[in-house]
Amino acid sequence: MKNFFAIFSILILFPLFIDAQVKNKGIPFIINYSSDDYKASTQNWSIVQDIDKNGRIYVGARGEFGYLKPDNIGDLTYVSLVDKIIDENDKAFRDIGRILIANDEIYFVSLGKIFKYAKGTIEVIKNKKLRQAYEIDNRIFIKENNKGVAELVNGKFAPIPNGSILKKSSIRAILPYKGKYLFVTLKSGLFLYDNNKITKIKTAIDYFLDGKKIISSIQLKNGEYVFGMFSNGLLITDKSFNPIQYLDTKKGLRNNQVYSVYQDNRLNIWLGLANGISEVLTSLPISRFNENYGLTDKVTSSIIFNDYLYVGTSAGTFSKNWPVLEDHLNLSKQFIKIGEPVQVFKIDTLNNKILIAHGLGITTIGARKHNNVTLDKTVVYNFLNLVKEPTLAIAGTKNGLLLLEFKTKGQYKKHKKWKKKSKIINGEWIFKQNIKGFKENCRHIQIDDSNNIWFSSKTKGIAKLTLNKDLDSVSVSWHSTEKGIPSGNKVFNISNRIIVNAGKNLYCYNPKSDVFELDTVFNKILGDVEIELFIEDYLGNIWFKQKRTLKGSNTDVYEMGELIKQEDNGYYLNRTSFYRLRNKVHSIAPVSDNEIIIGSEKGFVHYDSKIKKDHYQPYYTLLREVKFVSNDSIIFAGTNTDISGATSLSQLESQVKTIPFSLNNIRFSFSAPFFDKSKKTKFKYFLDGNDKSWSDWKDENYKEYSNLKEGDYVFRVTAKNIYEVESIEATYDFTILPPWYRTIWAIILYVLAAGFSILGIVRLSVRRLRKQKEYLEMVVKERTAEINQAKEEIEATNEMLQESNEQINAKNKSITASITYAKRIQEAMLPIRENISRSLEKSFILFKPRDIVSGDFYWFAEKNGKTIIAAVDCTGHGVPGAFMSMIGSEILTTIIGQGITQPSIILDLKNKYVHKALKQDKTDNQDGMDMTICTIDRESKIVEFAGAKNPLVYIQNGELFYIKGDKQSIGGRKTSKDKPFVNHEISYAEHETYFYTFSDGFQDQFGGPNNRKYMIKRMKNLILQHHLKNMDEQQKILKKKRNLLW
Repeated sequence: MKNFFAIFSILILFPLFIDAQVKNKGIPFIINYSSDDYKASTQNWSIVQDIDKNGRIYVGARGEFGYLKPDNIGDLTYVSLVDKIIDENDKAFRDIGRILIANDEIYFVSLGKIFKYAKGTIEVIKNKKLRQAYEIDNRIFIKENNKGVAELVNGKFAPIPNGSILKKSSIRAILPYKGKYLFVTLKSGLFLYDNNKITKIKTAIDYFLDGKKIISSIQLKNGEYVFGMFSNGLLITDKSFNPIQYLDTKKGLRNNQVYSVYQDNRLNIWLGLANGISEVLTSLPISRFNENYGLTDKVTSSIIFNDYLYVGTSAGTFSKNWPVLEDHLNLSKQFIKIGEPVQVFKIDTLNNKILIAHGLGITTIGARKHNNVTLDKTVVYNFLNLVKEPTLAIAGTKNGLLLLEFKTKGQYKKHKKWKKKSKIINGEWIFKQNIKGFKENCRHIQIDDSNNIWFSSKTKGIAKLTLNKDLDSVSVSWHSTEKGIPSGNKVFNISNRIIVNAGKNLYCYNPKSDVFELDTVFNKILGDVEIELFIEDYLGNIWFKQKRTLKGSNTDVYEMGELIKQEDNGYYLNRTSFYRLRNKVHSIAPVSDNEIIIGSEKGFVHYDSKIKKDHYQPYYTLLREVKFVSNDSIIFAGTNTDISGATSLSQLESQVKTIPFSLNNIRFSFSAPFFDKSKKTKFKYFLDGNDKSWSDWKDENYKEYSNLKEGDYVFRVTAKNIYEVESIEATYDFTILPPWYRTIWAIILYVLAAGFSILGIVRLSVRRLRKQKEYLEMVVKERTAEINQAKEEIEATNEMLQESNEQINAKNKSITASITYAKRIQEAMLPIRENISRSLEKSFILFKPRDIVSGDFYWFAEKNGKTIIAAVDCTGHGVPGAFMSMIGSEILTTIIGQGITQPSIILDLKNKYVHKALKQDKTDNQDGMDMTICTIDRESKIVEFAGAKNPLVYIQNGELFYIKGDKQSIGGRKTSKDKPFVNHEISYAEHETYFYTFSDGFQDQFGGPNNRKYMIKRMKNLILQHHLKNMDEQQKILKKKRNLLW
């Protein structure tokens, strides 16, 4: 088999964004691929993407060249073009070292020969001294051994003036340069071709390239240059050859021998190496600072001050000069350790001084030395300036709070440890005093614009600490669920607003009401997330770290995001740029208008917001293989073609496969050419004609279907990358034929067989029906005789029933007349309403019995200057209830006639009289009554009340009061729990008071949409709502409510 040179190809093309620049600071993220990953040779001499406008890939090898073409199942097969060479002697050649395209013509370059492929024919162009060839602006230049540079014009080689200057040099690339041509050589440097003249140019990288070999080079789409070296990695420069990036194996490349370089349509750089492939993600706005810069520990805090970057880590403080452009060729520009190896929690500037809070206290960094602000070795987590007090600051420690003071030049500070004073030279922060009143672990504190200190703890909640005038103690106010926030909290200060994260919501403190309220801005944007970090930068943008549950799964991730401040003071949410850093963010520090330091486990990630990355650039999902599971044969190998034979991403109608029913178990394999963390790419699929809905997102890049029914199907699949951007979906149409027993010929056979069967069945049925008809005619005659006899018997019975019905109706009329007369008697026993109205001018009575006669009645009397009124509910309804009401009314008249007016005594006596009247101690009779009775004493302005189960409602000064009756009735079975009735007194001397007595009839009504009882609670609300209206209006409202069944 021929030994083909490796060609790594990507067959997707999209519009390019050519204004992105390669990031200068830090090390770009790099993805490495071994030969095991791409299943080919370790050496990679060329990397291309969509070589030909028709999607055709041209290849060259030793003694062979041609192109790849899909066969009838979409498998890319090699098509040789060597057979098109006419002269057999020209078929003998060595390696095809380069393939060029100019003016839609293909040039295969070998030593001493160029094979030009155009319009289906091969032209051989010979030159014994030919060593290399290059294309630029549709022009072909060659390097002739020991002669120099020539151009291929009309099939002839024309030497260019002054081209001999490069006769001893090996040209590795010819690139555009400011309207001219740049010749990149192996060891001789860079040359410029202008006005038919080649001259060597001096650059800022000459000293670095001295002694090194350039073997590959390209110009990036933004005009910057890339140089791949033989054993020294990769160098990237700007348009004027100033170094921007330098990468080698120490910085993450798989190998230092860079055979080929290519920039893809996403502006990332691919490197073909002597051993594997590296993809350099130069298009990203993020880069790494790690052990290559001297950082091996977790970064917790960062700040830029006087052109130096200071970072706090779990192992101490480090600093590095921070120029506008970083010099990657100076390997000494690393971070330098400052001070002791101790856990650092915060670095910031106060009053133009750098303060470091760490595990042993607070240290300031000066030009000459470092000073310890706190002499006691206590853990300090945080420090903040007091508002409008630039010389005072609060520090949060493991055991409470400290006050720091800034002493200016010439003042003295006193050393607590040595009991002496020393003169301050340039201004200095010193420890002033401990703050009493709070001894919690103050890791998270904030200060509002009133100098209140806000403390947060996941276990203890939120506390507001108020300083006294001397700033030596605080008073504590805890904020918990009673003040609007659940447990599990962290406090932040955003634009002088105190924000708290609790559960999966953000709450904002309202100083007017002293409660926390749900924040209407951030919750709407962020949704249900738990916020770990919430930091505002210099431009009002907010940077955050959150815990979020991914859609379509139960996976929780910690991720970073940005709320970008808009002109209307709203925010735009950007999480996409940071999805690559999921579960790797430990701290966030805005250090300039456009730079963010993101602390990671080992070092930090640098983010530059000026570098714009379009994460939403579209990409495709590709269907790579479709095969039968039963026999493992492939029916589609991944490549479609259009009518012209060019590679296509969609099927032609003629390419839709028809599959036998016996092969209805099918496996689909798919992929997505998105290479940034490609193992994190997920897929979902849907088989139209079989599935009811799309699948969940899955890691697997295949799907099997078993026992598919006959019919037309469309398999659809789409991908989602780490930035949660979905691809353009891939589709595959196919048809499964029915089994032989469901084919059209089988159906015709079934129809014919069924027809003959039906004909035989019909004949048998006709014969059977004739016999059944004769039998039925005989039965009808017999049944008709029986029906006539039954009819005569029924008519006789109807006459008897009619006579009985007339007798019953007569008796019912007599009974109803008697009950109606009883009603008149009962109504005559009721008090005359005019008498009640004269005695109680502001009063009303709502009496609506359910039956003609009722067991409910009201009673009224005046005795000894007092007014007595009662509402009574007797057991039973109708006639039995009416008898009980007559007994109850008579007993009340008897008791009041004895001069007794106290309600509780009246109830006690009535209870005894009922027991006696109904002989309940000798019989099983359990009848009785529930009632309320009130006595009104106008002289003392007191209402006395007693109740047998029924209550009293009264309203004073707009407030409703409810007095329950005793839990025993009048009459019924005596028990050991029976007690004397309780007497209640209510004064109405100072406030106008409304009294309401009632039975259970109103509140026990059923009605409403759910047919439920009205209930006492709803009745009380109705009374309270309308109690100020006049009595007639109140009666009408209650009556209307009753009639409508509420």
